[in-house]
Amino acid sequence: MTDLFTWAEQHRQPACTALAAPMQPQCTATALDLPPAFRAIVGVLENRIGQARAITALEIAAAAGIHPDGTDGSRARRVRQLLEVHFEDLPWPLCADATGYYRPADADELTHYDHNLYGRLISIALRISTLRKLAKRAGWTYAGRGTWSSS
Repeated sequence: MTDLFTWAEQHRQPACTALAAPMQPQCTATALDLPPAFRAIVGVLENRIGQARAITALEIAAAAGIHPDGTDGSRARRVRQLLEVHFEDLPWPLCADATGYYRPADADELTHYDHNLYGRLISIALRISTLRKLAKRAGWTYAGRGTWSSS
């Protein structure tokens, strides 16, 4: 079986930015550039397949050795931050719900999570629409790109 990070290195597309591209036409960023704490998190999650095997952010922090001297809240927050920032660097899809984080065991679990995310997206879009409607009704002026003025 191929090591997780070897697989990621072999399959990862070069990570270039608009600034780096002219100076570095052949990008070399790989999974090896990932923070050690993220690599530890991936190691913890590697065998958490199926919703029944979900693990909380705090449990991940403990297993990965993240900030062992920090508060529970800061340790769990660090796990969530690393997963959010490096989500695209995972070699497999990752689901999360009230029970914790897990790799989907089958297409049904992945479909369920996809529908959950889509429902949250719609809910947020409706909330934004309602906020804008109520703000305009209250006399605020929308200036675009989420910017308001009180005149």
